[in-house]
Amino acid sequence: MEKEEVLNGVICGDSYAVLCGLPDGLVNCVITSPPYWGLRDYKVEGQIGLEETPQKYVERLVEVFREVRRVMRDDGVMYLNLGDTYQSHSGDYCLCGGFQGKEYREDEERGSRKYGPLERGVASKGARKDGIKQKEMIGIPWRVAFALQEDGWYLRQDIIWHKPNPLPESVRDRFTKSHEYVFLLTKSPRYWFDNEAVKEDSVDAESYTGRRFRGRHAIAESGDVPFHPQSLHSGKNLIFGKVYPKRNRRSVWTINVKAKTSDDWKLEDGREVQHFAVYPDELVEICLLSGCPEWVCKKCGQPRKRIVEPTEGYKEKPGVDFCKEQSQSKEVRLQVGRGRTSGKKESCCAEHRTVGWTDCGCGAGWEGGIVLDPFFGSGTTGVVAVRHGRRFIGVELNPDFAALAESRIKREKEKWSLLNRSEKR
Repeated sequence: MEKEEVLNGVICGDSYAVLCGLPDGLVNCVITSPPYWGLRDYKVEGQIGLEETPQKYVERLVEVFREVRRVMRDDGVMYLNLGDTYQSHSGDYCLCGGFQGKEYREDEERGSRKYGPLERGVASKGARKDGIKQKEMIGIPWRVAFALQEDGWYLRQDIIWHKPNPLPESVRDRFTKSHEYVFLLTKSPRYWFDNEAVKEDSVDAESYTGRRFRGRHAIAESGDVPFHPQSLHSGKNLIFGKVYPKRNRRSVWTINVKAKTSDDWKLEDGREVQHFAVYPDELVEICLLSGCPEWVCKKCGQPRKRIVEPTEGYKEKPGVDFCKEQSQSKEVRLQVGRGRTSGKKESCCAEHRTVGWTDCGCGAGWEGGIVLDPFFGSGTTGVVAVRHGRRFIGVELNPDFAALAESRIKREKEKWSLLNRSEKR
């Protein structure tokens, strides 16, 4: 398939088969969440998630993501969201903590079931074949992550998606599951990444009082407050100095699971198609802004990189030593941010600003980067891509979900088109 044929649209078909037809090095970023193992039956032949054993599920995902790696540029990144599965104490199916939605199905053969896989016994028997004990966590996310690492991916980071409003669980011998994993994987050790675009708010001024010093801020920068190393951990030391408005985003993202309205599920023909495993827009936004460039060259495809430099206030005090006594121990120096960064002008305390963007020199103009989602579902990745001026490729096996995704993306395009027209006025 040619590039123009697949951009900004939904391809209905098997992920592996579709990916095999895409050219090498096409996309800048991949954001996806495959069907979880043993959780739901989407009633489509060839679906992923109902393999006989966890190992077969992992092997099938590795096969798909091997093609994903080929289709991705060498400087591309992938965000992979996966939830875990438990071997049920009842012994006939697996339960997964932290569901993203409710599910009810009525079937003459299976009866009514809530929050469970739809093929009775399939998940449990498959887990036992792989040596999973009763009531044991199967560890699907890490099994997949390590398998991808073995297959050639760089496993750069595990990110915790913390859900403040998880689905309640009636368990008494463990804690309620309130998180899922998002893995950051890359094709190369060096890649395009914009951490400045997704920095989070730093702590406010009031929270400095009585806080344990963490080595990011100057203590008594003005000299008004004497520095006492022995009081660092006492809880009584007042920590003053400059308040940094932004800081590098941490690896725990607290994002609520947000319920969709009936309008979100409507197709153009008036039917409603509900997808119960929709991840939040905010989760995708963080991945997209940090991993998919806003501008790539129309000719060579090279993405523009942000050029940053320390602020003027920091430049005035390069390498400032917040420890006023040079005789302090190495342990204390590490606590106040000196240690290994003592010889650098830009330590972890530096505040930066954007001064420009790189230019490949082709002079052909710029366009949005391309994000791929091989398990497109209801199209959240595409919706967020449209909202932020990126191009997208979505692949979805279920025809109803593909139609739902197209409907949601069309509404998003219409909304942003109206906003752009109003801004021009």
